Amino acid sequence: MEGQPAPDPFDITGQRFSHYQVREQVGSGGMGLVYEAEDVRLGRRVALKVLPPWSRFDPDAQTRFLREAKAASLLNHPNICTVYEYDVVEDRPFIAMELVEGETLLQRNKAGLVPFAQAMAILSSVAAGLEHAHERDIVHRDIKPGNILLGADGRIKIADFGLARLSDTTTITRSGSTLGTVAYMSPEQALGEKVTAATDVWSLGVVLFETLTGNRPFRAEHTSALIYQILNTEPEGLDALAESHGPEISGIVARCLEKSPWLRPSAAEIRTSVSALVVPNIATAPKLRALPASRRNWWPWITAAACLMAALVGLAFLVSGVKPSVGQRLTTSALAFVPPVVADSALQLALRGLVESSFRDVSGPAVERALVGQIAPFVDDSVAETLESAGDVHRILGIPFAVTTEVVRRGSRTTLTLSLVDTKSLDTLRSEHVIVNTDKIQDSRRLVSDAMGRLVGLADAPAAQYSDAHVAAPGSVEFYNQGLGLLQYRSSPSSVTGAIALFERAIEASPNFAPAYAELGRAYLLRFEETKDPELLARAERLCDQALEMDSGNQSVHITLGRIHLAEGQYGLAAMEFDRALGSTQHSVDALLGKAQIFNEQGQYREAESMYEQAIAERPDYWPGYRQLALFYYYQGRYLDAVSQFEIVAQLAPLNPLGYRGMGSSYYNLELFQLARDSWEKALEIADDHSTYSNLGTLNFYFEDYSGAAAALEKAVSLDSTDYVVWSNLAMAYHYLPDRAERFEEAALKTVELAEEQLNLNPKDDFVRARIAGVHIMLGDTAAAYRYLEPYLSDPAAVLTGETVFEIATAWEALGDRDRAFEWLTEALRRGFAQTELLRYPGLADLREDPRFLDLIKSIPTPKEQGG
Repeated sequence: MEGQPAPDPFDITGQRFSHYQVREQVGSGGMGLVYEAEDVRLGRRVALKVLPPWSRFDPDAQTRFLREAKAASLLNHPNICTVYEYDVVEDRPFIAMELVEGETLLQRNKAGLVPFAQAMAILSSVAAGLEHAHERDIVHRDIKPGNILLGADGRIKIADFGLARLSDTTTITRSGSTLGTVAYMSPEQALGEKVTAATDVWSLGVVLFETLTGNRPFRAEHTSALIYQILNTEPEGLDALAESHGPEISGIVARCLEKSPWLRPSAAEIRTSVSALVVPNIATAPKLRALPASRRNWWPWITAAACLMAALVGLAFLVSGVKPSVGQRLTTSALAFVPPVVADSALQLALRGLVESSFRDVSGPAVERALVGQIAPFVDDSVAETLESAGDVHRILGIPFAVTTEVVRRGSRTTLTLSLVDTKSLDTLRSEHVIVNTDKIQDSRRLVSDAMGRLVGLADAPAAQYSDAHVAAPGSVEFYNQGLGLLQYRSSPSSVTGAIALFERAIEASPNFAPAYAELGRAYLLRFEETKDPELLARAERLCDQALEMDSGNQSVHITLGRIHLAEGQYGLAAMEFDRALGSTQHSVDALLGKAQIFNEQGQYREAESMYEQAIAERPDYWPGYRQLALFYYYQGRYLDAVSQFEIVAQLAPLNPLGYRGMGSSYYNLELFQLARDSWEKALEIADDHSTYSNLGTLNFYFEDYSGAAAALEKAVSLDSTDYVVWSNLAMAYHYLPDRAERFEEAALKTVELAEEQLNLNPKDDFVRARIAGVHIMLGDTAAAYRYLEPYLSDPAAVLTGETVFEIATAWEALGDRDRAFEWLTEALRRGFAQTELLRYPGLADLREDPRFLDLIKSIPTPKEQGG
């Protein structure tokens, strides 16, 4: 029915598959879909595990699947799922196995702590199953709660031998990624070393600890920090486990979690220990109770994500139980500022600008002297308005320390109190009070900067003064500070336009006030990014040049100019400006990210990735760095790597939709469509956003729900009518709806208008050129399309991304040049473009019938873990 998603043509629910009648899908995982079915020959219910249809182009997936079948078929034990059959139907391998009705241990753990007796039964049963496998030199390698089945009849079975391998072989790795689930991964797996039976024992120890306590012995926010803990730290909570369940059980877990494999017990020893020691005393076993608070007088008060980075850069950290006295050095991983809030909106903007200016005075020296790891002034405009207290900093950002700002007004006297606060305990560690002259705010900047410096441990006062303060007329700096406050907390286009007006008033009052020119240039760049008006970009460049004529040492101006030249496609000029910004300090994250983007644009991907990582190392709590690395991975076709970075973005800025939107896009290219939809809907819960609606439109489009696609895309253009990509997608949706011919032409012409404006701004943008050609083809103007495609008659240039190459390929196919279309599609896959697009894109429907298409897909299988 129109308006409803088309059914998945590869879903086998309700169908006859070999000699099985498929009832319903009951699960899914990394190795395929699981269905409940009936074996019509033998009259028994089974579980069918079926690889997805595209797996026939992925030899590695088929190899792992067959390995699972062979490994499990060699085992015959009551605690291991029995495999009945392996076969292939229409190029789709499947395994028929024992159907266990019940739940997984993962599902049971989510319902609450498992009773002690049941936990011991699970441990004994899994250990017995592993003992049987290990005696036959088979290592499971992926023991985790999701692979332990708890039957409704009390049976406990190990499932999923997809990673199973004969012992004494090395861990399988692909593109540097170690297989298995990281939380349950042993040190040797994390290092890519050989696996033995001891590898499964480690994982079983983690499972047992989690089942009894509800936590894991190694916990961190990010994968890299978690691996660091597994390799280098002792499990957390063993004392509490001993207190609640006895030293014997704690001792079993501790032995399982020995770093050295040869120190761990065998599965047989675990089973024997449990049977002999614990089972006879189950009736008198201590009742499960809430774990006592951990006594960790010297545990570092830092976020888990910062732990690994701190070790790398050699920083010291503030420890709990020790409050710094006045003048004592503060050494911490991350520090955020909570902005001042007052009823007078003009004064509030001026004070926010004042604190921002003072932050700039302090941050450089503080970071250079390693007094603080990173400083995040007001974080990002998308979350800044939600930061009203130090507790918000802990809850929303996970940053351990904050400087809060409190304003008290008594007549003409305004007191600004700056306090260093532990965001978890909410203890005030230090405070400074500054009397602010609200009539001459610029006179207070030195006082505020000095106070802020003392909070972070600067022994000497920073050089806190406007280099051009003597040329600032009365009122000029007030306008400047208010504009700076608006830019720092921009929540809508009116914030930027308001800041522009304030900076212009500051310049009108003081024509030689260099900082106002610099910030006005930045404001026009931000306005350009909102409107794509090229005149705004030119104006921003002129203002930055004027600022440098007055103050050649302004680092922020060089960064703004670098971003302007990037938008223009002038990569050499952009690199020069970013290098100038780095000339005075090597700690400019924005300059490093700018250089990474240049490398990326020029096809120097290894250098780009290294530069992104360097930027993140400089500021591990700065979410834009992770997002840019995520986007880099995304456009390289490394979708699982992209997901991991987007997850960090969502953790660092949970009220920002960008992390969830990026996760959705990555899941889409991994063919995890429900996860994609869930992520995008989560992003829309945070904010109405045209890009997210555009993504939902694309999802509907590829499921041939063209009406649903059009509705989502119409919502997108209602929120932002300047995005040519969204207009072109809307035109394609209308193109497939015969009753929308008039709307199709309108959307197509709007696409061409906006895209040509973008091409005028950056003539080197190949994607824009290819998209314009495609729209002209839909409009029937093939002559115009050929003009835009003329640069792509020969081999694809090295600098073109896989996405751009695919766009050009679809244009050649639409023009009827299939040979050239195949040439470009081949190159798109080689450059990491997802097979999903080739297999679902409606414009390639005829091409997919060509015998060469199957050969193309087989010849270039995309690695599964990188989006294949």
